Amino acid sequence: MKIKGKHLNTKKEEKTMTRKSIILTACLLFAAVCALALVNVYEADAKASFGGNCFASGCHKAGVAPTKDSVQAAKPAQPAAPAKSSTPAKSSAPAKPSATKPAAAQLPAAKTATLKINDKAEKVLMVNGTTLVPVAKISEIAKVSPVWDGTKKTITIKSASTTIVLTVGKDTAVVNGQEIKLEAAARETAGVSYAPLRFIAEKLGLKVDFANNSIKVYKPIPTPQEALISNNYVGSETCGTCHPDAYKEWNNNHGNFAKDVSKDPSALKGNFEGNYPKAIGFGKNDIQYALNTQEDGLLHGQELVGKRGTFGVPADDYPVMWSTWNMKDKEWETEVEAWGEGTPWLSTCAGCHVTNIQVPTAGKPDTPKGFFELGIACENCHGPGKEHASNPTKDNIIVSSNAANCGQCHTRGASAAKRPDGKTYGYPYSEEKGNYEAGMDLAEFYTHVSLDDVKSFWPTGHARNSHHVQYPEWLATDHSKALEDLKTNDHATDECLGCHSADYITAKEGNKPTLQTAQEGLSCQACHDSHNPTQFRTAKEELCGSCHNAEGATVGSAVHHPQKELNEGLIGVGVELKPSVMAEAGVNCIDCHMPKTTGPDPSHNMHIVTPKVAQEYGMPNDSCMGCHPGAKPEYIQARLDKWQSDVKAELEAVGALIEAKASFKDNQAYKEAKFNYDIVLQDGSTGAHNYELAMDLLKAAKERLNSLK
Repeated sequence: MKIKGKHLNTKKEEKTMTRKSIILTACLLFAAVCALALVNVYEADAKASFGGNCFASGCHKAGVAPTKDSVQAAKPAQPAAPAKSSTPAKSSAPAKPSATKPAAAQLPAAKTATLKINDKAEKVLMVNGTTLVPVAKISEIAKVSPVWDGTKKTITIKSASTTIVLTVGKDTAVVNGQEIKLEAAARETAGVSYAPLRFIAEKLGLKVDFANNSIKVYKPIPTPQEALISNNYVGSETCGTCHPDAYKEWNNNHGNFAKDVSKDPSALKGNFEGNYPKAIGFGKNDIQYALNTQEDGLLHGQELVGKRGTFGVPADDYPVMWSTWNMKDKEWETEVEAWGEGTPWLSTCAGCHVTNIQVPTAGKPDTPKGFFELGIACENCHGPGKEHASNPTKDNIIVSSNAANCGQCHTRGASAAKRPDGKTYGYPYSEEKGNYEAGMDLAEFYTHVSLDDVKSFWPTGHARNSHHVQYPEWLATDHSKALEDLKTNDHATDECLGCHSADYITAKEGNKPTLQTAQEGLSCQACHDSHNPTQFRTAKEELCGSCHNAEGATVGSAVHHPQKELNEGLIGVGVELKPSVMAEAGVNCIDCHMPKTTGPDPSHNMHIVTPKVAQEYGMPNDSCMGCHPGAKPEYIQARLDKWQSDVKAELEAVGALIEAKASFKDNQAYKEAKFNYDIVLQDGSTGAHNYELAMDLLKAAKERLNSLK
């Protein structure tokens, strides 16, 4: 029994020991769980406070590897040990609260994403719908320098008028001393400071557009009202209220040159149906402005400007598209080399398509890009009209025939002002004065391309690049010096101004200038209608002849510029008067003297281009082949050479006889011979204007002179 009893006792002890083991194991397990929980709580607290950033947490020094040696002196307080059970003293004071550091507020979770910001891929953080981007990126766009305070964990961003202070982990910001609630707090991740993009950008005067995982941040273009306040412009519609006839003429030409297709879809003439958008690389919804909207005008190409910030241009600019719609041939013309990449419009050529442009310069890089009025408006040529509109007088508005009014755009060269990137603008612009205004000295705003520039001009001085070189061509002609030359002539009278001064030509009767008061030579307005420049002041066939005529010269009087009469067979003595073959065919002066040496625009050099010269320099056109497309250039040149050689020889022979017979100068036959000779000599073409009549006139002159014995 003992044995059995002994055995029974052993079993009882085993049960007791088993019970103790279970309790001990449970206690140990409980302790382990508690310890693990405490660790998780501690780690969660740290991560919630600073996103897991060792430096931002305050534990490790910024910029130093997180080791035990880089731990800051002031460490987070450890949780207090539990108090031992004891009997409290009768006079004991209430227990003081523990000095344990309160846990930091937990920041919302952030998701990492990659977005394009102004066409450059950037890592961003997304927090509850708010985009946080690197502060350095915002500063780069806004051109400001942020200041980081590692002790206070603050980021200070300053512009000329705004100061923003952000605190890492804090959902408010201080802007110019005023505290403002944020959608999401600034934070640090891997040593990079992130802040709410839209908040900072808009406080710095920038605009933010989100579309298709892409962000555009840019300086907004000022509204017309803003430009009006600062620059005294009123707009063409205001001008039209008092000048309806001029406004109507202008609106049919320059006023209709540029259109906002979002307001007037009919201005867009190109074919965007079917596969055309895929073929040219853009569709009608990509276009903002159409340049040249007149289908029956002199220019046939409609250039297009895309929407702001698209096709590779900066967010504050517009792309000039690489395909042009030919309104005459109804087809697209594409610059293959430029396909897919727009040219920044405001930074290159918009100054000649808008009125009162405003752009940044090297000295004023923060100037926002913009313009007052789309198109070549009244104030482009007459200057700002605010004062005139409020008190109309002749003294507070520009009315001038100065060629610079046209020359500000019909030229090529470089602006006086530099762009922030060191390059120049393609239109007149000054660092000090900004946009060129009528009446100012154009030379202060622009340097025109030289005739020696082989990209713009042929060796003959004719335009090689048709895009806006009429003004430099004109400057090199006698037309530009017509008034200057006249004033040096002792025989000049006020009547001569009719062919030497645009002031005189454009002035109303009773208000004509004199030799002393006239200021302009034969500028653009002498030939072109000011408000409708594609139209001439007189019929094309009569335009040149209105000045290049003999003015009724007769035998015994001086003969000046008789080109019209010789060409049309209207002058001479003792011969059959007959027009030239060109006059009979309807060819006029412009057809020969303004050849299209490149592109659709006639040259303003005014000198003919012979087939020989065109072949020598590889010019695409000359003055003859337009009417003789099937003839060989060599044949035409040989014919012209014979004409001029024959007439030149006869001029020399007759000239020698006139000198030899000078003693008969009062004789009628001598006077008639001298008259015929002067017609051919003063014409200046050595027979090109009318070979047969020129030879007949010289033959008749020779006969008369030989009869004098």
